[in-house]
Amino acid sequence: MMDGQRARRLKCGSPIGRIVDEAGDAMQYSVIALVLGYITKIEPGWLCLGYAIINLPMFCMEMSYMMCGTLKITANDDLGPIEVEIIVATIFLAAGFFGISGLEHSVQSSFAAEGMIHGLVPESLLWKHSVIVLALFLYTLFSLEGLSSCFAKDPKKTLYNLLCPAITIAIASLSGLFQTETYSEQFVVFHLVHSFSFNISSYRLMIANMTKTDFLPIGVENLVALVPIFVHVTCANKLERVALEPLANYTCLLLMVILFYGHFAMLSMQFLARNPDRKFFTIKAIENIKTN
Repeated sequence: MMDGQRARRLKCGSPIGRIVDEAGDAMQYSVIALVLGYITKIEPGWLCLGYAIINLPMFCMEMSYMMCGTLKITANDDLGPIEVEIIVATIFLAAGFFGISGLEHSVQSSFAAEGMIHGLVPESLLWKHSVIVLALFLYTLFSLEGLSSCFAKDPKKTLYNLLCPAITIAIASLSGLFQTETYSEQFVVFHLVHSFSFNISSYRLMIANMTKTDFLPIGVENLVALVPIFVHVTCANKLERVALEPLANYTCLLLMVILFYGHFAMLSMQFLARNPDRKFFTIKAIENIKTN
C-alpha cells in the first residue's frame, strides 16, 4: 500500500516501478470490487457495468498522461490510493466484525437509542446503500479527475479512447442478455474474464503511450471475452451448453491471464529497451537512480 509513497520519498521511482505497481493494483481493485459486491449482496445484473470497468480511473489517468503529459494519481490533490485503500479496509473490517447481515440494518435504527439522526435520514436507507454510494462517489471522483483534462485537450480523441470501456461494457452486458453459463452460474469467472479484459486494454494504452503509437479501442482481449457468448449461441440445446460453456469459460480465463502478464512483459521490455543501463532484477543504489 505504501510502495509508491516510499519510492517517491526515497527518490527512486521509475517507469518500471509504475508498471509493476499498476499490474498489482489492477487485479487488486478487481478483487476489491468482487468482495464489495458480495458483502453488499447486489444482484449480478446491476454489477455488470461496474465490474467490467472497475479500473476506469486508472485508464483515465493513463489517458490523461498520454494526451496531456501529466500523471496524476490523486483527486483534488488530497485523496489518493492510500486513502481509498484505508476506506476499503475499514469497510471490510466492519463487514467482518458485524457480519454481512450487519450491512442490511438501516442507518436510522443504528442510532435509534441516542436519537441522533432520527428524521434526518429515511428508514429505508441501509448501511449497504451507504457503502455503495461511497464507492460510486470515489469511482466517479477519480475518473473525472483524468477525464476533465482529456476533454479540455481533445474531446474527439477522448471519446474515441472511451470506446474501449464502452466495448467492455457492451460485451459484459451481452453475457447478461443471453444469460450465459458464465453470467448465471459462474459469476466470479465472469467478473475475472471481463476485469482481465479491461485491464489488458489499459495495458495496451500504456504500451501505446510508451511507444508513441496510436491506441486501438478494441483488441484481442475483447474477442476472447466474446467466446462464451459465441459458444452459448451456437450450442444446439441446453445439454450442450452445460457441457461446453464451463470449458470455454475457464479456457478464456486462462487466455486472459496469459494476455495480461504478456502485456506486462511487453511493457517492461519497452522500458528496458529505452534504458539499456537498467536491469529488471538488479537493485541499484538509491543515489544512482533518478526519478523519471
